[in-house]
Amino acid sequence: MIVVTGMHRSGTSLVCRLLAQLGVSFGDPAQHYPADRWNPDGYFEDRAVMDLNSRIVTGWPRNRSRLAAFAAKLAYLRMPGDAAIARRAARQQTALRALAARFRDGAVKDPRFCLTLRFWLDAAAVSHVVVCLRHPAAVVASLARRDRLPPALAARFFAWHVDRLLAQLPAGRAVFVDIARLAVEPGELDALRRAVGRAAGPSSADLLAQLVRPAALTAAPVTDCAPVAEAAWRRLWAAARREPA
Repeated sequence: MIVVTGMHRSGTSLVCRLLAQLGVSFGDPAQHYPADRWNPDGYFEDRAVMDLNSRIVTGWPRNRSRLAAFAAKLAYLRMPGDAAIARRAARQQTALRALAARFRDGAVKDPRFCLTLRFWLDAAAVSHVVVCLRHPAAVVASLARRDRLPPALAARFFAWHVDRLLAQLPAGRAVFVDIARLAVEPGELDALRRAVGRAAGPSSADLLAQLVRPAALTAAPVTDCAPVAEAAWRRLWAAARREPA
């Protein structure tokens, strides 16, 4: 199983779209979280996976009802502690194993894997963890537009996801993708394809020309970010440099 993750608004859906074009299965599209104005090409997130990760992180499913979704969002923004997340994960072992079996030959994607990855690693044979890198200033700006999050909260939310992910990444199985570089450089996609065994097929240059709108990834500012997010960004890049290509 391939896991695709990274902070919200970090290009994870774009990476999934590219991988899907290369034959990686993300399950039944009818079961995916629906596309919207913020992601018109789709999120590639299976709703059962989203619900399980949300239950582990917040205690609430993400897709069952408007009330549950609202409660999940509020609990998520409170950034639950590791002990509470671990307790909820222990109660979800049967569901974890069932979903791991369903996706064992494919891929799953959810930014919440930043917080739940260790539990999936215990339940599934994860071959690669694809981590999408996007500067926190761009992420914060996107979260402000989509979710109306105050910049200070969005910066702390970014740092929370990054630091929890770094504490869980399995050595030798992480594949880092620089989203800003991916928008303009076929070599970034070439490296991802080699890492996950999908080098065959259309050229990376052709895929990027067909599927990527560079302006959507490069228009946001990349400076003036809160120190807490900048510090997490430096730690994330340090990890990316240590991981072999």
